[in-house]
Amino acid sequence: MMTLVEALNRRIGQIVPQDLKAIWTDDEVAGSDDDDEFDTRTRPKYEVLFKQEVMTEDVFLGLGDKDPSSSNCDHITIKMVFPGHCLDEIGLDLNKRRLVAQSHVWYE
Repeated sequence: MMTLVEALNRRIGQIVPQDLKAIWTDDEVAGSDDDDEFDTRTRPKYEVLFKQEVMTEDVFLGLGDKDPSSSNCDHITIKMVFPGHCLDEIGLDLNKRRLVAQSHVWYE
């Protein structure tokens, strides 16, 4: 999508390229990584661990269909550290695509 400056600077009669198969434009869809730029809370330290259940034939013989990439992981563990907070002071919102954990001091 064009910005206002780009729209004003384009020549008259110039066609704006658009994706004809797109249902919505980029401006109409909120991104999953939209951050509030006015939120001054600090981000906690976190670690993402990808775990696989492998057998000996996967490791030594290479007969299984698993590789060491994260696309073949069986479990995902996310460790987050909120120093100085109890568990009941932390809000957690988890859905299929996003995890939001926050408190009055920390935001992720």
